Amino acid sequence: MDVDISGANKALINVVGGADMTLREAEMIVEAVSSKINSNSHLIWGAMIDENIPRNQIQAMVVIAGGKFPYLENFDDLHKIGTPIDLGIEFAD
Repeated sequence: MDVDISGANKALINVVGGADMTLREAEMIVEAVSSKINSNSHLIWGAMIDENIPRNQIQAMVVIAGGKFPYLENFDDLHKIGTPIDLGIEFAD
């Protein structure tokens, strides 16, 4: 998605890895997200091991508040006239 998160003021990060995931690897994911958002943001994160995840694989869920969608800058105007808005979100089966 085309989202500018540089001005985001909050982030929630959940990192899940297999038995071989280290805390440092989880921290590296958090640092990567943190480097892309406002330095004064409120950031909450957690990490856990899931034995069902294959070795050498890590999953991360990131929820960001305060990002900007360039194509939604005129959302209020578009919404008033009933123009459909494509958010560009695709869901996997």
